[in-house]
Amino acid sequence: MTAPDHYATLGVARNASAREIRAARKRLLGIHHPDVSEQGGEEARKQTIAILLAGEVLLDAKTREAYDGELARAEGREAFEERARSGSRARERAGRDLACPACGKLNVRTQRDYCIFCGAGIGANPRPITLRPLRRAPERSDPTGVHAGCGCLFGLFVGATLMAHFAGSLAQAIAFICAPAIIFAVLAHRHRDGFWNRIVGIFRPND
Repeated sequence: MTAPDHYATLGVARNASAREIRAARKRLLGIHHPDVSEQGGEEARKQTIAILLAGEVLLDAKTREAYDGELARAEGREAFEERARSGSRARERAGRDLACPACGKLNVRTQRDYCIFCGAGIGANPRPITLRPLRRAPERSDPTGVHAGCGCLFGLFVGATLMAHFAGSLAQAIAFICAPAIIFAVLAHRHRDGFWNRIVGIFRPND
């Protein structure tokens, strides 16, 4: 069985940067993760673990270097695989590498505690690659901007009232108009209904 191509799993080039790898992993998890995938079930779980494993391997410099070496050997092994399996080179590597109990492939001995080929736990303290909840981007407070717009209008009204009573110069008038509009727009954008409930509570404290 040949080594899995983690680059193909993420759809990135062999020389892809860490930023490109993270972006590809995030995009694919948003498609295949069981939390969002329409197909769901075992297939979605397998695809997600493959994506997580690919990211884990390729985002660690030492692990990626070891994987690239294994991948290169795997791609050039077909012509002499039988000879290498029984030859001295294979015996030498078997003495210093660690075999994965799940897939049987040899992993270069490092501080790694998972198999770079299948994600199973290896070593004295195995840590297999497992399915994790999908991290969702935080929902925007006011995606349509309606609350911010209404807050700005309310601020303009408050500012105009203050300007009429206290403004003595053009600079003060502009400050009285702009400051409340900006402040109320930001507060309404962040707190939405909570902001308006507080405003209503000011004028109708007994409700």
